[in-house]
Amino acid sequence: MWAIVFLLKEYDCLGAIFFTFALHYKQMSLYYALPFFCYLMGSCLELPWKERIVKFLNLAFTVLVTSAICWLP
Repeated sequence: MWAIVFLLKEYDCLGAIFFTFALHYKQMSLYYALPFFCYLMGSCLELPWKERIVKFLNLAFTVLVTSAICWLP
């Protein structure tokens, strides 16, 4: 739920963090993975070329670090 709230407020990295937490908590969140991916990629594609790459890498790094934190302990 928090992931959707942050995406609607255009805090894409926070939305990605909370969706990654939800995904690692319950795998039923995979049903929502495709809409989240499409929304985040769409938000990247509407930017100019350089900003698009920076935002994509920022989101990818955010998801990877969040996943690492979830699996670290």
